[in-house]
Amino acid sequence: MRTKRTPAPIARARKLGAKKGAACVDCQYLPGGGRDTMRNPAVAAAALLAAWEDGDLEVSCFDPPDWLSGEWADEPTPRDVAADCGITERSSYFDDVVAAYIEAADQAYIDGICAHLRHVAKGGES
Repeated sequence: MRTKRTPAPIARARKLGAKKGAACVDCQYLPGGGRDTMRNPAVAAAALLAAWEDGDLEVSCFDPPDWLSGEWADEPTPRDVAADCGITERSSYFDDVVAAYIEAADQAYIDGICAHLRHVAKGGES
């Protein structure tokens, strides 16, 4: 039985999205982060993790940015991501490439936030 291979543009979009999502974690104001002035970041980090794990969707540090808004000069648009993946807007993969990029960026971002908070909650420093 043959397994279905992921098309190259979609695989590339996932890789680019994951890289972008992971890179954006450092931009967040998190307990124990570079701009943190809290007296006890471990307690704050543990509280944020607990809220997240309890399903409190109001925890704003877990809200991923709009990855493809093009709002800033260096922010990509869906067309930019497609071009980076070697396709055009007319490609049958266009919507799948955009969705794969966003999904991978969101997941890498949330995974990075959680990893940072777990580290700080255990007494680690960033």
